[in-house]
Amino acid sequence: MKRLLISLLVLLGVLMVGCSKDDGGTNPPPPPASPRLVVDTTVAAPSMTAVDDAVWNLVDSVNIEIGGDAANYGSDPDLGKINVTMKAITRDGKLYIYARWNDDYANLRGNYIMKTNNEQDPWAHITYAEAKGGEDKFFILFDNGDNGTEKANCATMCHGTSMTTSTDSGNVDVWNWKSTTTAPGRLAEDEWWSHDTAKSDVEPYALNLYIDNWYPYHVTGGGLRPWKMHSADTAFHGAVLYTEDAIEYKSTKEWQLGYIMPGYVIDTTVYYSSYRSANSRWDVITASRYDSISVSSTWTVVFMRNLYTGNDDDAMLSVIDSVQIAVAAADNHTTDAYQHSGSKPFYLILKP
Repeated sequence: MKRLLISLLVLLGVLMVGCSKDDGGTNPPPPPASPRLVVDTTVAAPSMTAVDDAVWNLVDSVNIEIGGDAANYGSDPDLGKINVTMKAITRDGKLYIYARWNDDYANLRGNYIMKTNNEQDPWAHITYAEAKGGEDKFFILFDNGDNGTEKANCATMCHGTSMTTSTDSGNVDVWNWKSTTTAPGRLAEDEWWSHDTAKSDVEPYALNLYIDNWYPYHVTGGGLRPWKMHSADTAFHGAVLYTEDAIEYKSTKEWQLGYIMPGYVIDTTVYYSSYRSANSRWDVITASRYDSISVSSTWTVVFMRNLYTGNDDDAMLSVIDSVQIAVAAADNHTTDAYQHSGSKPFYLILKP
């Protein structure tokens, strides 16, 4: 009788374990060791005016390692191997993703213009990493469902000659947040990667969120100088030059040696434009903040986009249970240095 009772208890335990197994909405489920970012469908929608909405305190987080496998996924020398704290919410047809990571320096002046003592060329265009001429970035890559076994694998897309997929017909949907260009406008750049190119999404109505402030980009042969300056002229020392504050550059002002002019003019009206919703390039809204404290300094960014946008160059997230994604962060990212710390692919569970 005792042996029979023990056998029944063991069998019951096996059945309970088998019945309690939950693949979290994936089909097929990811490997057990793979981290999963599971959306919360019960809490209210967070505010997109700040990153510290109290609702995020009610949502479970997951740590995603980036920079841990430098050979395959890249490692930014200034970031190295770190964890990104991530959370997600779906509410009223919208996907919200929260990301927080350590970064010792906030690069807010990418592409800046500096006053020199050179009489012939009194302004220098600083675009290289050694002089902090880049910006911080955070990418989220979504498998579009047509990219074969590669899905959203940064190892095979980001570290060749360009950011492309290896499947001829495959695509990856990418949200690209940038500290100098898109963050001041409260947006991220929505991109579409294919086998031959990585480019911004379709933009039928031209909306220039950020405009290069280096004069030769606007007038051929116009000289090496800024295009716009702040209406407060030499008294302005901010990192962002907005269109509503920008006036034509005046060379007669007494600019101090080393004075920094913002490298872009940011048009905040793009965020409020009635045409923005029709532009797939600017359909990702963001809120971001940099915190510098004694223990560590961090970027926090919250992303929001509709699960279904109706655009051909956006992954249709409203009809699937889960999607493979990957993330990457970059510090002081410039056109001549594409280094970043990337993650291994993992799953975003949309219907837990």
